Amino acid sequence: MSCLFNSYDPYFKQPFGAVRAGQTVHLSLCIPEELGYVDPHLVLQKEGKYDVPVHYRMKFDGQTPHQNHFSVDVVLGDPGLYFYYFDLYTDFRRIVRGADNCGVVSWQEGESWQITVYEPDFQTPECIKGKVFYQIFPDRFCEGIENKPMPFPDRLYQADKHAEPFWQPNETGGHLNEDYFGGDLEGIRIKLPYLLSVQGPSLVTDFVRNVNNFNVIYLLTQDVFVTNNQQLAQSNAKEIDLLVTWLFRLTQDYYNYKMAAVLGIMVFIVCAVFTVVCFHFINKKEATFS
Repeated sequence: MSCLFNSYDPYFKQPFGAVRAGQTVHLSLCIPEELGYVDPHLVLQKEGKYDVPVHYRMKFDGQTPHQNHFSVDVVLGDPGLYFYYFDLYTDFRRIVRGADNCGVVSWQEGESWQITVYEPDFQTPECIKGKVFYQIFPDRFCEGIENKPMPFPDRLYQADKHAEPFWQPNETGGHLNEDYFGGDLEGIRIKLPYLLSVQGPSLVTDFVRNVNNFNVIYLLTQDVFVTNNQQLAQSNAKEIDLLVTWLFRLTQDYYNYKMAAVLGIMVFIVCAVFTVVCFHFINKKEATFS
């Protein structure tokens, strides 16, 4: 049976990922003819104690060989987390999320897909665009000061950092977070070299990207800066040139492809050597702290 629905595929869901409040979400289904007559409805429920499922009837869009196509457009006006599946309205069948994110037919409740709806005026701060964040749980990360006074008398201290957390329900059936593994700020300080090794690949990527990001230098100095160095002038270079901007000038302005080819190889060698050295250092550090 072909895929009935997959939220990762733009044919089945648009737009991809989270949506802004007030934005229209388009969802589609491909129902094989072998399932017989169906009247699919989108079942959408916002996360919340008093929120109830809402059913949206899907319209019939036509047929392709052995396939019936349905779709629905929904405007999500309130920020929050929404869960959804599809009810075929025949024989108590529904389409729920499978292990590979594709929809599967089920007669029982199953896993739902979800949509995150954010505030309409939200803008990602420029300072964190494209950044990678590494989150740690201080309590589980590292115990820097051993045998210190127990700061939480109502917790269970775990001397074995690989021990299974206490999970059994209490007398009322609730599950409490009663473990304390001793992690502290001193442990984070001790592990800072390990955090550097974790962030190493991102730093290497930033370096290589910056080597090739010559727009600021090239565009702001075009026909403005004139070199007084005769050797640089004869080679069509400037004091402020990077290897890659020099390469660009040689090919675009002077058509000196031989020298440009040499510079391209040099840029590759510099980046490759830097990457190999950094990853060698990172691997050694990571092996030490793992």
